[in-house]
Amino acid sequence: MPSGYKEGFRKLGPREAQAISKVIGSYRGCIEGRVVKDFRVSLGSVAPIAVRLEKFEHWILGKTLSPELLDEIEGRIANEVTPIDDIRSTADYRQWVSGRLVRSFVEELGSL
Repeated sequence: MPSGYKEGFRKLGPREAQAISKVIGSYRGCIEGRVVKDFRVSLGSVAPIAVRLEKFEHWILGKTLSPELLDEIEGRIANEVTPIDDIRSTADYRQWVSGRLVRSFVEELGSL
């Protein structure tokens, strides 16, 4: 991995022992001086197959980390995913948690 980059993965489900997930996500990116230089993110269990959030990835480039940016991330992500209701979770919950998850990824990335 290039210097200054960080990556992570998270699975949200009813129990760690179960393979089923409500939402899963992974990211890789780089922040320099509080400015997002690179950010890639993908989510699973929010669409028929795992998806990269390329529209969001382009939007966040060059943005400066701030509490306002972190709040905006949550709303943007909720608009990019189109999950379904099923026995594991509701679509509304998956949209909400997707935004929180990506927000936490950006916070984690900024804590280098």
